[in-house]
Amino acid sequence: MSKLEQIFLVLILLVLVAGSIWVASGYWQIRSALSITTAASSSVIPQASSAEYRQAKQAENPNNPCLPPAGYTEESWREHMSHHPDEYRQCLDKLKGP
Repeated sequence: MSKLEQIFLVLILLVLVAGSIWVASGYWQIRSALSITTAASSSVIPQASSAEYRQAKQAENPNNPCLPPAGYTEESWREHMSHHPDEYRQCLDKLKGP
């Protein structure tokens, strides 16, 4: 085998190795992106137990559920209500104004 053939063979092998590395890195990037997406979509959002829910509902002002109960600032209560638009629609409508 001539020197030129040897150089050509080494270049082909280097291209094959570099291509394999490039394909493998792309595969791992896609795989890790999919696993992050899958983990995020399949994660379970912890729900308050019924006892915690009852306790939170009892802390609300029965005459005006729009007022922040003890332990909430006005801002944090507004944010909480925004997560439950069906339950606090009248409060959220008041916040929007005319």
